Amino acid sequence: MRHPSPGTYNASIYLVAGIAALGGLLVGYNTGVISGAILFIQRDFHLNGTQEEIAVSAGLMGAIIGALCAGPMNDALGRKRTLMLLAIIFIIGSVLTAMAPTYDFFLACRIFVGFGFGATAGVGPVYLSEVAPANLRGRLVTFYQIAGTLGIALSYWVDLVFAATGKGWRPMFAVAVLPSALLFLGMSFNPETPTWLASHGRWDVARQVLERLGRKQRRKAMAGTVPPWPAHGACCGSRIGHLSTVHRHQCCHLLRPDHFSACRRLLRQYGDPGDEPGWNGKRHFYRGSKPCC
Repeated sequence: MRHPSPGTYNASIYLVAGIAALGGLLVGYNTGVISGAILFIQRDFHLNGTQEEIAVSAGLMGAIIGALCAGPMNDALGRKRTLMLLAIIFIIGSVLTAMAPTYDFFLACRIFVGFGFGATAGVGPVYLSEVAPANLRGRLVTFYQIAGTLGIALSYWVDLVFAATGKGWRPMFAVAVLPSALLFLGMSFNPETPTWLASHGRWDVARQVLERLGRKQRRKAMAGTVPPWPAHGACCGSRIGHLSTVHRHQCCHLLRPDHFSACRRLLRQYGDPGDEPGWNGKRHFYRGSKPCC
């Protein structure tokens, strides 16, 4: 089956993808910003080595919880509303982190923000893959990965600027408010994905979204490739039930013992032979900058 060329698609699909890719930017930024900020946090809160490691790893602790919650949030709220909710979490979390008066409060804020970027890492690519046409899907999902890399680079540049000007660590976290607000505003105009709409029986709205993101040539191409849409919501119940059964089977498949051993082998590769044994969040999960002395 021949797909339409990229030129037959509306330019708005790239705008939609660019807005959603801001989630990847925020994941990268909030992961990398701690690298430069920890030097000033250690000085202001008088942290010892263990406290410093926990401060660096706190965001990733929250990310574990966020990643586990991403799927249920995706299904219950939809991809669009989930990304908007996560943008609000980023805004609130960034402001509170920048205003943290104590070390414990800072840790709580970092875990809160970590929940946001852990969930976003699971929601953003799903949104992009479901709004993208088949022959643009790889290209548009790549936007998210590129944005994540740019977010990490941006965090280093921001850290460098505020470190050089003597502003300290608080503005480093506050900067994340701007892309978070842009993500929230942009997603308020972005459509929900046709896949989620169809899975909830909203077939007419899903068709409208497909037509909004495509030109006339795409609608003509869709006419011969899209299966007939059900006229009543009753017939989609069996499809949703089948999808739920497949999802449960896939989840159980992931919990097989041989998969656990594969995960352990993968995690062991993140540690260097020269590292000391045992848990070290700073070195084994994210290698932030370390003081030289």
